Amino acid sequence: MNASPKKKQRRASARLEPPLAIAGSKANEVAADIRRRILSGELAQGQRLPSEDALANEAKVSRTTIRDALRILQLAGFVRRASLRIIVVSQPTDEELHREVRRALVRHGTTLQDVHEAILALAPAIIAAATERATAQDLKELRDILKEQEKSRIGSAEFSRGLTKFDEKIELMSRNPALLILRGPLRQLAFPINDFDSEDDELINRIIKRQHRMVDDIEAKDVVSASHMMTMLSADFREVMRKAGVDFTKDVGSLTDIA
Repeated sequence: MNASPKKKQRRASARLEPPLAIAGSKANEVAADIRRRILSGELAQGQRLPSEDALANEAKVSRTTIRDALRILQLAGFVRRASLRIIVVSQPTDEELHREVRRALVRHGTTLQDVHEAILALAPAIIAAATERATAQDLKELRDILKEQEKSRIGSAEFSRGLTKFDEKIELMSRNPALLILRGPLRQLAFPINDFDSEDDELINRIIKRQHRMVDDIEAKDVVSASHMMTMLSADFREVMRKAGVDFTKDVGSLTDIA
């Protein structure tokens, strides 16, 4: 017997963020304070954290609260277990940071429409920086991505991965860490389907033509036209997903498995 949509959503929420789902506001407060001390350098990378008892006494909370706080930090990559009893400070990877942002968006009930609006807001800054800083090697890599993409079956998973690689390369060309950190989690949430299996050849061919035009615009240092092409590509991607049955009013947590 298939589970009801509500049961499936509850199971998905539990799978997405087990420690955050059960942690109370106090545990989040303690985690935020330890995170602040790590980011400020007060707690250095590799440094051993005080014992759970010591942390509990310092924060005037229970050991259970401390354990929940440490689990939050461990999930985000700010601490790691060196052994059963020893926890040390670590530096989160970009993917761990992205995962934490995605979880925050899920907790706030962010819809797919919200995500796409945020992407459109960032797009002009990304394309302007990418156009200004593009090198001959960048342009070659973009065209190589397009060649590989065109070899794959239209609408296939390989074609979809080519679209993602093209998008990621444009982001990297901005050479702006702030934009990369903001844009990465949004991109990962924006496309909840990996194999859209589109039968609309006209739409897919239009996407390919826009990609080629964008590369030409970047090479010509035409920011206005390149930005327009990016906006049109975003609209095309939305149309692909709409035809695949994606509901833009749904929370991203119900559309994407955010482990």
